[in-house]
Amino acid sequence: MKGNRQILYPGMGGLPQEGILNVKNKSHTITAEIVVAEGGAEGVIVNQAGFSAGWVVYLKQGRLKYGYNLASLKHFYVEAGESVPTGTHQVRMEFAYDGGGLAKGATITLFVDGNKVGDGHLDATIPIGFSADETTDVGRDTGSRVVPDFNYGFLLTGRVNWVAIETDDDDQTHLITPEQQFASTSLSIELKERAIGGPRESRKLSCGQCFQSRGHDGLIFLGSRSRGFRSEGVAGLAARPKSGRKDHAVPRRRSSESLNLRYRRRPPAEIAGPGDCSAGRSA
Repeated sequence: MKGNRQILYPGMGGLPQEGILNVKNKSHTITAEIVVAEGGAEGVIVNQAGFSAGWVVYLKQGRLKYGYNLASLKHFYVEAGESVPTGTHQVRMEFAYDGGGLAKGATITLFVDGNKVGDGHLDATIPIGFSADETTDVGRDTGSRVVPDFNYGFLLTGRVNWVAIETDDDDQTHLITPEQQFASTSLSIELKERAIGGPRESRKLSCGQCFQSRGHDGLIFLGSRSRGFRSEGVAGLAARPKSGRKDHAVPRRRSSESLNLRYRRRPPAEIAGPGDCSAGRSA
């Protein structure tokens, strides 16, 4: 990051809001160099935050698309009129802020290799915080999805070489008071608690050795008190060891990467309820 420009590279993800240039209440551009294989590509190029609010630049059925989540109240979309062809291309989203204060609208223009391919207008925008705990990711969406236009994760089938975020000087953020900033963070947490049915709570399941814990971060944890864990996301993403063990024992490691996890989608009905101990086991 240097000045008003930040470069992101493949594999970068889980970046907190404070680790990314602030794009709220100002004009900005998102530019990326991507590689599209034969047959086309789709998936997330770069996103910020999740279901409570945020934005995403992605490919859908081969076409460049921009999605904006206005506090889960409304989802805005701007889509290119044609598919991105095979090969290496530069795609760009220009966000021209209307100005005149906080939370104003913006005109969105999409480009492929410098050629305009689509445009549209946002009626309003998020003025303060997108989310207290969602992140920015390159090449996939690792948290809750920003817009309901794609499935969770939505790994890009092509390749992202780099992403550049650049902001303009028409910033209106200085109008935000400290009290408003605090209220925004509290609202983000409240929205997530509503979505998953309340603040974090833990309870034992029937065997007495397993537990279920639900938190405002949108995750439901299932596992043994001393022998490991498994996590369920808002979409029902279950992280499980590749070994396919049949009991509760999941070796503890320093990070989820060293557990060599794979992910599978599980419907909410499979999440453990009272007296259902089977969900604490690996199937």
